[in-house]
Amino acid sequence: MKSNWKMVLIGSILLVLVLVGVSSVVRAMPSQAQPVPSLNDLLLRPEDICDNVAGCEEIVKGSGDSTENAKKTAESLGLPIDYQEGAWFHVVVFVKDDSPLVIGQAIYRYKSKKEAIARYEQLLKGLPNAPIGRETSIISTSEGPFKGIKGQVVEAQDPEWGVVYWFIGVREELLTVLVVFSDEGAKGQGVLKQLVPMAVERMALSR
Repeated sequence: MKSNWKMVLIGSILLVLVLVGVSSVVRAMPSQAQPVPSLNDLLLRPEDICDNVAGCEEIVKGSGDSTENAKKTAESLGLPIDYQEGAWFHVVVFVKDDSPLVIGQAIYRYKSKKEAIARYEQLLKGLPNAPIGRETSIISTSEGPFKGIKGQVVEAQDPEWGVVYWFIGVREELLTVLVVFSDEGAKGQGVLKQLVPMAVERMALSR
């Protein structure tokens, strides 16, 4: 009986030692860092845009290199090319019995949240006189809660495009610019209102 008790005690001690050893090995293993998503994966998807534009019949994605187009967009907006990476796309949405919409979005990743906020503030301040080759008059701006993203909606009068609606937002080290061109101002405003929550949600995938 005493022999059985000793065997049980020895077995328990061995089990504890094994568990302690396994725990130490697990703690010593390097943690697997989550891969940083591609900026292209954070952009709005054409199918989501079409689903949120009433009467959408066809959507055509613009051509060109996403990285190069992001650079050209930054230059046209007066932003210095000091971001780590950038992505851009634009689409033309053909609407039944109505004029088409042009929708574009850019996302830039900076080294830090501080740098991203600085560029966000610079963009808002300089948008009326950005080097886009024409004067843009700001009609109104509105800032609201966007699920952890600091952002503003800007309504502007453009000499070439008419009334243009922008969403400019920053989250952590990411800065995004979403723009909707439409012959009908109210329509562009409505479409932007539909797209902003989706753009915010996709930016949240960065964490």
